[in-house]
Amino acid sequence: MIFVDTVSWLYLFDKGQNNLEAKKAKRFIESLKEPLCTSDLIIAETYKWLLHHGRPQAQSIAVLDSLLCQQMAIILSVEPNDRTIAFALIKKYKDQNLSYEDAITVAQATRLGIKKIFSFDRHFLLFPNLKRVP
Repeated sequence: MIFVDTVSWLYLFDKGQNNLEAKKAKRFIESLKEPLCTSDLIIAETYKWLLHHGRPQAQSIAVLDSLLCQQMAIILSVEPNDRTIAFALIKKYKDQNLSYEDAITVAQATRLGIKKIFSFDRHFLLFPNLKRVP
C-alpha cells in the first residue's frame, strides 16, 4: 500500500499544475499496481489548498467528492496514539518545521506498516523506513 500526500493529490487533480512534477505524478499513478491510501487530514489540506489558491469552488468540491468516495484511495483513520507519536516527532524534528499533517502521516504509516509515500515533500526523507515515491 502507498500513502498519498497532499502535493501528489494536487498534482493529479489541479488543472493549474502542469509542471515537471505534475507530469511525473500522473505517469506514476497510471503505472501503479499497488493500492493507495490517504487520511482525512490530507484530504482536508488538499481541499483547503484548492479553495485558498483561487481554484473554482466546483472543481474543489469535485476533488473532495472524488477523494471521499474512496475510489482512488482508502481513507485511514487517525488513532489516539498517532497523535501522541506525531507530537513527539514534531518536537524531535523541531528544527525541520515538520507539519502536524506530515507527522500524523508518519505515525499512521509506521502503525500500519506502510513503507511507501507518494509525495514530493522533503520532510519524508527524514524517515528511512518510509520510501518517498516516485
